[in-house]
Parts: sequence; structure tokens; C-alpha cells
Amino acid sequence: MSGLATDPKAYADVVRKLEKAQALLEEAAKTDPKGAERLEQSVSASLFWARRFSSVNVAKELGKPGGKTPDAGGAEAAFKKAEEFEKAQQGDDYAAALRWFQ
Repeated sequence: MSGLATDPKAYADVVRKLEKAQALLEEAAKTDPKGAERLEQSVSASLFWARRFSSVNVAKELGKPGGKTPDAGGAEAAFKKAEEFEKAQQGDDYAAALRWFQ
């Protein structure tokens, strides 16, 4: 480590920008996969390492408004959908295992 203190707010802003760049590149890859591939790999790697070396203070900044926060309504809907699938496929472990990967 370099010993230099990094401003958690600035670091969180960089992570958000990398996430946004990754989302944009995923959309661009739908129309031009070869053209976006190398840049997409670079942004993904940068985002990985930025998250890997972030601190607890950066995580707190990312959790503040302006960052991504979990959608409780979406989680509840997904959980309900999963329960309905489980009831419909009761006893079919193979189907349940395949669904896990979706």
C-alpha cells in the first residue's frame, strides 16, 4: 500500500463511474461485440480491482443516496416468484438446480 489516504467519497464516485461505464459497454456490445470487447474487459478489470481494494469507508459511501441501494420491492417479488417456481416443481431437483443458474 502506498500509505496515502484516499478520500472515500472520491473513491466511491470512481466506482460508480466504472459501474456506469460497464453498463454502457454491455449495451454497446449488443450492437458491436468485437468493438466493445477490449474496452469492456479493461473496464471490468478496473472495476474488479477498485472494489477489491476499497475500504469499509468506501462501502459506506457507496451505500449512501446516489449510489446503488437494494430494491426491497424487487427482492420480495423475486423471492415470491422463486417460491411459486419451487411449489410448481416440487420434487424435481434437476429443474430447481437449472433454475439456480438463471
